[in-house]
Amino acid sequence: PNAYIVVVGCYAQLKPKEIAEIPGVDLVLGAAEKFNIAHHLNNLEKKEQGEYKSSEVCDADFFVQAYSMDERTRSFLKVQDGCDYSCSFCTIPLARGKSRSDQLDHVIENAQKIAESGIREIVLTGVNLGDYGAGLEGGESFYKLIQELDKVEGIDRFRISSIEPNLLSKEIIEFVSQSKRFVPHFHIPLQSGSDTILKKMRRRYLSNLYEQRVNWIREFMPHA
Repeated sequence: PNAYIVVVGCYAQLKPKEIAEIPGVDLVLGAAEKFNIAHHLNNLEKKEQGEYKSSEVCDADFFVQAYSMDERTRSFLKVQDGCDYSCSFCTIPLARGKSRSDQLDHVIENAQKIAESGIREIVLTGVNLGDYGAGLEGGESFYKLIQELDKVEGIDRFRISSIEPNLLSKEIIEFVSQSKRFVPHFHIPLQSGSDTILKKMRRRYLSNLYEQRVNWIREFMPHA
């Protein structure tokens, strides 16, 4: 009951004042502030009224490296953050900021550290994973990223987490089909099979594009 409670995350960026009024909440930190949590903890005494420190989401324009190390044989490696899409049903761009990516050499270095720890599988994660390369110079792309990761020794399996159908190119699918380490696994969002609804949602694909991607996967990897 006397625990000092700090709230972070998408909701904390979108509705900080609302959360601060919840009984028991002591501090709410927005998207840019949450990475400096230690600087906001002057003491851990419970407060009568919660405080919130939140700036405009445009201030969250930097990338913070992160990967998990407590999943036994699997690690989740963050390579991308934020989203530049404007889907009508989604508040993520308002909560996480613009699309941005980790430097390619940082990603490879982190993958090597994970391999050295004995973990055998890495799951690549991001808010809009297939948009990897956004904010970077040098023509980086998700396709180039997976090519380089495929060379990392010590990792048996790389897995692509959720990827937008319009960003899942034929060259990515073909590469995975021939890869030494990328598993034949695709998690592709489909909000609706109706083109009318997809247009109203402002999604960046229609049903025929989605069907095409599935057919490419079946062509190259019937077992996927």
